[in-house]
Amino acid sequence: MRPQSLFHIRDSKLLNATFFLTPAEYETLRLIAHSSSPKEVCGLIGIIPLAQGDFRIRLYHTRNGSDVKNKFKINSSDLKKALTKAAKEGAGIAGCFHSHPRGLAKLSGTDRSAARKSRLRLWLVYAISVNKTGLYLTGRVCKTLRLSVRY
Repeated sequence: MRPQSLFHIRDSKLLNATFFLTPAEYETLRLIAHSSSPKEVCGLIGIIPLAQGDFRIRLYHTRNGSDVKNKFKINSSDLKKALTKAAKEGAGIAGCFHSHPRGLAKLSGTDRSAARKSRLRLWLVYAISVNKTGLYLTGRVCKTLRLSVRY
């Protein structure tokens, strides 16, 4: 299967799609985030197209290379490994994810600024304190996407 790219997909199609995350992947994200707190966890989001314009999300965990408590930086050696694994699974890299040890499952001002500077269109935030996850389409304006934990 050829990796899917989001760059050629219109925002309107993405806003109407549902993005599916398996319960096992959600649980892995939750456990890693809780065990790493107060440091943020991070990684890449891979997508695999499904029927009717929906997408399956794969999370590729990386080490957080930031020394700052409320920031994340994807470790460069882990980045290469994640890209290789995603390509083998037929997933196109579409974004990144990270945790918020405190606060909500929303993009912070720092997140929004980083999203605008990056070429990554999907950003997922897992809020540890409230056990919630938000998925966002970034660009000039950040928009909330439909995320379902099932598959």
